[in-house]
Amino acid sequence: MVLVLFGASGHVGRALTELLSDRYEVVGVSRAEYGDWTAEPGPLLDALAGREVHGAVAALGGWFVGAPLLDAGPRSLDHEYGSHLASHAAACWVSRELARRQDRGTPLVHIALGGIAGIEPCVGSGAISVFGAAQEMLIRVTEAEARAAGEPVAFRELKILAPVRGDERNDVAAGQRVVEPEEIAGRVRALLQEPGGDWSSVLE
Repeated sequence: MVLVLFGASGHVGRALTELLSDRYEVVGVSRAEYGDWTAEPGPLLDALAGREVHGAVAALGGWFVGAPLLDAGPRSLDHEYGSHLASHAAACWVSRELARRQDRGTPLVHIALGGIAGIEPCVGSGAISVFGAAQEMLIRVTEAEARAAGEPVAFRELKILAPVRGDERNDVAAGQRVVEPEEIAGRVRALLQEPGGDWSSVLE
């Protein structure tokens, strides 16, 4: 079974590619492999033509701490929009297109990974908080529209509410809960097997 992993070159994406390859043939999607697939998805769709795609995981966006949001100027969100929200919308579109092109009988499950910044205002990571909150609504809207139209795809979000081990960008305090990549992989496996489940899942 094929699993498409958007953002395969990032910290979480690399870990999931390795951990999920025990059960799936993981097709990693990155700019290095497919160029700007968000604007030109044709090469990616061609590479997957005729393949049975079981699901997709979107590990997109990343994390940073910088200046306060408004200190970046009146259009402070422009720079991060593409990587933190538009890329997730493009991944949803690709997953729906893949689902439409195959006849599996069960929905293709698309899982967008999110973080705590989407539910808590993170000082210095304002754009990530803004687009993280918008990502939740993106998944809720696409899932509602898919159900209304009878589309063969299910959209899900997995929120990871603690730092992921091994990511050097995280400032982890002594005794703070750290999520192991294996925990994320385990939750992803479970969600892929539950196309009729709830749109939201949390890993604390």
